[in-house]
Amino acid sequence: MSLFILLGTIVLTAILSPFFLVMLKRASRRPPRIDGDGRTVLGLTMGLVVLGICSAAFCLSLLWLMVLLALDPDPWDIGTAMVPVLGSLVFIITGCAVYGMFCIGVRFGPDGILYRRLFGKHLVPWNEVEQVVDHPVLGTYLRTAAGRLYLSKYRTGFQQLLAELRSRGVKGAERRSLARPT
Repeated sequence: MSLFILLGTIVLTAILSPFFLVMLKRASRRPPRIDGDGRTVLGLTMGLVVLGICSAAFCLSLLWLMVLLALDPDPWDIGTAMVPVLGSLVFIITGCAVYGMFCIGVRFGPDGILYRRLFGKHLVPWNEVEQVVDHPVLGTYLRTAAGRLYLSKYRTGFQQLLAELRSRGVKGAERRSLARPT
């Protein structure tokens, strides 16, 4: 029975993943929203919202599993002991993804980039943006005098930000890996 569930999960994932990625890429092509101050908003697409909600649910289920295992009076075997260790690692990784989707906000205008983190907003003037980096593990971020500003290529408005960075001669903005996903 458990083999059937495992194979079903793998097949379902193999079928839904390409559909989900196509939906994510198409939604990133929508025109960005302009706020009341005239700043272009890098917004969440429906695909990112769904991914964030699923990631948050996965984090909570891992946390619940670890609590249940901690309360289990039976002695643990090596497989059971690995769940909290690997579960904690996966919890941190998916927790970072949820943070990146729902706690980071980016808007840009003539005076620079307004970057919102969990605790406060920071305005980074254009002359302090040093480089655009597209790292395979860390993701896409801007290296600035204020530190790293993490972004997602799949947000609406990212291509407009990239065009603005190119027009200002920011190093790395011309990289092909940053172009709109097709």
